[in-house]
This record gives sequence, C-alpha cells and structure tokens, in this order.
Amino acid sequence: MCYFLRASLRIIDAMVILCPIILVVAYRLFHKDVEKSLCVFAIEHGYVGVYHKDGECAKTLGPGQYSYWTKMGKVKVYPIDMREMVLDIGGQEIMTSDKVTLRLNAILTCRVSDARKAVETVSDIGQALYREARLALRAVVGTRELDVLLAEKNAVTAE
Repeated sequence: MCYFLRASLRIIDAMVILCPIILVVAYRLFHKDVEKSLCVFAIEHGYVGVYHKDGECAKTLGPGQYSYWTKMGKVKVYPIDMREMVLDIGGQEIMTSDKVTLRLNAILTCRVSDARKAVETVSDIGQALYREARLALRAVVGTRELDVLLAEKNAVTAE
C-alpha cells in the first residue's frame, strides 16, 4: 500500500521570531526581578487607554493587554469609558423669570467621543459633565416664565 503525504515548505525570517525571545531571555538572565521592571496592564472592552510617556500624550490604546519597561521613563495610562453613561441630576432648585421657584430633576445621557481630549481637558469627566448640565438647566429654565415653561416642555428639552 502506498500513502501520499502532503508537505509544504515555508521560508521564514528567524530573526523576526528569535530577537524578541532572545531579549526576554537575556533580560531574565541578568535581572532576577523582571516582575519589578516590567509592568503589564489590560484595557477592558468598552474602554480606551490614553498613554502618557514623560508627561506627554503619546497615543491612544484600544482594548487588550499591554506592557512597558518601568525604567524607560515615566508612564501613565488613563482608562476612559467609551460607553454611553447616564448622570442623574437631582434636586436642582431653579427660579424662573417670573420669580417662581421650581425643584427639578434631570437625566443626562452622554458618551465620550474623544478620549485624548477628555483626559487633557478635565480631571474628572463625570463631575465636569454634572456641573455643565446643572448650569445649562439653570440657564434654560431661568430665562422663561412658568406658564411658557409648562407649555413648551419639548422646546426646553431640545434646547
């Protein structure tokens, strides 16, 4: 009986594969505490990491696992939630233009679209959004009279 085997030949560049392995092996031989010198972190699904090296924003990292050498400069990664978030703005007392005091509650739905800009602009995204929403609510309600406000609820929501 004769059996035929399928064989294939593939030429690869051994240096592309061996160089990273050689570097890791050499580093482990010379440095016993590799865990202290290599920092491994993960960015979860739905998040983006804003990578800062030596105080400057270097790049934006997608979900996955990353590592860096701790001795190569000061590195900081800011995880930013890119999913839609809901902020509850409760118990806001606002005076209308005809001097009637209202107690309003609102819900704000938002999503970060530019993670790099969000990190560079504010230190706490949720707190900044909460403050801006309260100010906008005050500005919209404070310029209307109570009767107009009740008649044009949809216009206030759109504004």
